[in-house]
Amino acid sequence: MISDVQRERLRTAFQSGLLRTHSVSPTGSLEWRQVLKVHRADVRPETIWELQTEHGRSVVTGGHRVYTTPNPRDALDAECFIAGDNVLAVVKEQLSQVRLLSVKQAAPRQWMYDLTVEDNHNLVLVNSRICSHNSPDRNYHFRPPAHEETVSQFNRVFGYIWQDEELNEYIQDSLNEIIASPPRTPFANVDSMVSYRREWTTLLLTGGMWFALHALQLNWVADEFSYSVGGVSLDLEKSSKYESAAASTAETFDKQLEKAKACVNVIKGLQQPRYGTGIRSSFGPFSVLGSTQVRVFLPDDSAVDIAIEDLFVTDRPEIRVPLDARQLRVCAVASTGDVGLHIVDKVVQHATFHKSLVRTVLDDGRAVTTTLDHSLFHRVDEAVLPLEAGSLRGGDKIVTVDGGSVAEVTVASVLLLPPVEYTYDLSVPGPESFVLTCGILSHNSGRGVLSPRKFVGL
Repeated sequence: MISDVQRERLRTAFQSGLLRTHSVSPTGSLEWRQVLKVHRADVRPETIWELQTEHGRSVVTGGHRVYTTPNPRDALDAECFIAGDNVLAVVKEQLSQVRLLSVKQAAPRQWMYDLTVEDNHNLVLVNSRICSHNSPDRNYHFRPPAHEETVSQFNRVFGYIWQDEELNEYIQDSLNEIIASPPRTPFANVDSMVSYRREWTTLLLTGGMWFALHALQLNWVADEFSYSVGGVSLDLEKSSKYESAAASTAETFDKQLEKAKACVNVIKGLQQPRYGTGIRSSFGPFSVLGSTQVRVFLPDDSAVDIAIEDLFVTDRPEIRVPLDARQLRVCAVASTGDVGLHIVDKVVQHATFHKSLVRTVLDDGRAVTTTLDHSLFHRVDEAVLPLEAGSLRGGDKIVTVDGGSVAEVTVASVLLLPPVEYTYDLSVPGPESFVLTCGILSHNSGRGVLSPRKFVGL
């Protein structure tokens, strides 16, 4: 214990901004950093853990993060450690790894204390010498100030924040809400939505905020059950503090979602099939040089350029007869990079009303429109390998075939488009690929086209 004189000196130094503590920088330097705040936290929702090293023991909450390296991203919750694990420590003014001799859960308590340290946001625990994150760390329940409680530098209602995993879950919930709201706009993941609908980022975060606030409100409701002789009573006075915030955020989210989906309605109206099946717009066939066309080679080695959807329904005998006889060929590329002519096994129609499309435009103006999960190709060392069109970004390179040789061309832009009822593809056994008239190399639909598959939908 410290004496009254020492306590007063500490108080004076803190109030004047001169109180310092040992802290570790992300580059591994031991530094003296200012103590910005002193906190007293109500830790009843937390478990309490005792960490023992050869230098001594420290008691922390289960959610308090302990460093394993100077990189704060490598810090772990105290409750995640077991005896024998190594943690970062400061011994004799030097950084080192020390072994945890024991890790055990301690008795619960109401109050614990912590610091906020400038810049590095960590401090060295004097007994165990462990480098520990400062406050706040993780808490599941946010407790706002109440009029009957004292709030000061030594006694405040402690603010809990979410872990990254929790925030990610709320943002994913927001994404699911956006996808499910009509008209349906499917996205593979958050990264996909932000890439193709960057203007929807605020909408996504607003939805995540609503789910987070709603979770806080539910936590308060759960906390405020009080038991009496007459039964169970529920006090909603404090939880109602979040009700207005959650309601306001929900209203904002609904307005943003309505505007976003109104834009989709307009775009979708321009893209819906009107002149038969396939990728169409209300202005007629969706025709960009080679965007859905393929060059097929007849048995006499003559060539015909035809849209894949037209190849599916064609009744031209010079094409239909060799197609049915598996004598129609297309240019394809093996994984080794060898270019050659290969048999078209089938022309496939896919129902893709539930799949968004993506238009990939190259630097030289060539373009192709596919479903998000359809694959184009890129080079990895000497190999030619597939990658999903939905994962492409501006600046990436994809494989093309020009003059019988494999080349790579830079992607200039990608544009997300609404789904269409049907899309079309080829099955080319062997290389499992084919070259569009524009020269872009596309993955095929493979064999067994009636079964579910990953690569669908030109």
